[in-house]
Amino acid sequence: AGRGIAAGARIAVLAEHRAPLLLALLAAQLADACFIPLDPTFPVERLGMILDDCRPQLVLHDYRNGDHAALAGQATAAIEALLEQDSGVAPPGTGDMARAPGALAYILFTSGSTGRPKGVQISRGAFANALASFAVAPGLDSRDVLGAATTVSFDIAMLELFLPLTVGARLVMIDKQVARDGMRLAALLAARGVTVFQGTPSTWKLLCAADARLALRAWCGGEQLPQALCDDLLARFAALWNLYGPTETTIWSAVQRQQRGQAVGAGSAVANTTIFLLDRHGQLAPDGAIGEICIGGDGVMRGYLDRPELSAAAFLPDLLRQHGALAYRTGDLGTWRADGTLAVMGRRDRQLKLDGFRIEPGDIEAALRALDGVADAAVTLHAGGGAPLLVGYVVLAGVDADGQPQALQRLAGQLSGKLPRYMIPGRFMALPALPLTLNGKLDQRALPAPDWPAQQAPSRQPEGALEQVVLQAWQQAFGRQDIGLDDDFFAIGGHSFIATRIHAQLARVLRGKVPLSQIFEASTVARLAAAIVAHEGAAGEAMRLAQATLAVQAMTPEARAALRARAQR
Repeated sequence: AGRGIAAGARIAVLAEHRAPLLLALLAAQLADACFIPLDPTFPVERLGMILDDCRPQLVLHDYRNGDHAALAGQATAAIEALLEQDSGVAPPGTGDMARAPGALAYILFTSGSTGRPKGVQISRGAFANALASFAVAPGLDSRDVLGAATTVSFDIAMLELFLPLTVGARLVMIDKQVARDGMRLAALLAARGVTVFQGTPSTWKLLCAADARLALRAWCGGEQLPQALCDDLLARFAALWNLYGPTETTIWSAVQRQQRGQAVGAGSAVANTTIFLLDRHGQLAPDGAIGEICIGGDGVMRGYLDRPELSAAAFLPDLLRQHGALAYRTGDLGTWRADGTLAVMGRRDRQLKLDGFRIEPGDIEAALRALDGVADAAVTLHAGGGAPLLVGYVVLAGVDADGQPQALQRLAGQLSGKLPRYMIPGRFMALPALPLTLNGKLDQRALPAPDWPAQQAPSRQPEGALEQVVLQAWQQAFGRQDIGLDDDFFAIGGHSFIATRIHAQLARVLRGKVPLSQIFEASTVARLAAAIVAHEGAAGEAMRLAQATLAVQAMTPEARAALRARAQR
């Protein structure tokens, strides 16, 4: 307020995942302002869209992101500069969020089906209720250390950044490069004594691939938790909580502590929250039947920013409350189990979840159709091949068959200036026309599974043990044997999860000598092997480890068993 910011003003915050980000969000909260967290990795065009929509009175940025902040055409200030000017000490805690509970705490933008992000408005009362509830279940207190690794474009980051402050726990902010590397992440969690870590199933898979076994409580949400992963996490960590809820109902709306031998479930509603299921006729679904999950209570959003038509479609009367209370239609399908807990069964619409991020296919399709040479487009998530893959289907205009491969290869680069990285398909396919149902709608079931171009016989064989071991890691991660030494990682459908599988395999063989970033930078088998040779002068050791690996592979099963027995003596 001392800097001319009135209560209720909108403050956009554009900063890396470091201390200045947290201080800026906290300052906005203490000033009774509404903050809009922005991910600096987003393309300039998307940041501009969000800033145009939210019209902030001030954009706070760190020194690294001053140029992006200027897009708003509003007042800007560097967080570090403000800290240097202000010698006063900010009061502890997060301020009194119970004051003016109807005022906005934050606006978070999610993917929109029209190609334009939509701003979810969360009130101070909703945010305060969520934090108070989460402190009880899953539970956090002053003895805990919470590791925060989630980008602020995902609303669960609000829990990570603010919940420790409300209970006096310690907060460890984790760099995004570390968060993408399972081995480095596991080492940091152990070294910093983290007792609680929250992540999506994709993040927990990274830690399992790194063979992490830590005495921490695992909080998992953002996408459906596979039963096999649930069982693995229970064996590796002190406790596991499965968390469920959309951004529109303030972070999480239902929680369940998973037990060994128990089916994965969403559990029970958090404090001051109602959950009910509607059948296809808009009536309450009976126990055991599948219906659309609707969520009411104190956590329900104020609506979408300046989108009254979307807000009207999202709400319905809360059938479990009176006095005109509203509930949010999630679009998720669920059922009540015999023990009274909720199980989530999937989606009733086209919305997708990838690495915890909510994706509207229409958002990507609109961006594709806006490109020169693309007449029509469809996007879906393909679950085959061991890892989820976002696939873009395009109808190209003015491109003959010979020019299609080059046109498809250009699409990812063209989208990179318009969409966040997690929304860019890992594979594109050209179709003569999109398949339609009899009533003229997209027939998703008729979209072909990704087919990979037939590979010619490799022009050369691996040169030495190191190239051979790297090639094996790629083949295992992609689930294909027809990968050549010079095939580009991205051109053959590589994405972040496949990269982490390659990294985990090479880390086991080469004892952690390969940074995850090298897989993206040296994007062929041959270049990656050469980068390993050059990395920190470790060529000799890496080559010896690769040779030893191939020697063990060449042994008979009996000889390998004898070798393991000798090693265990």
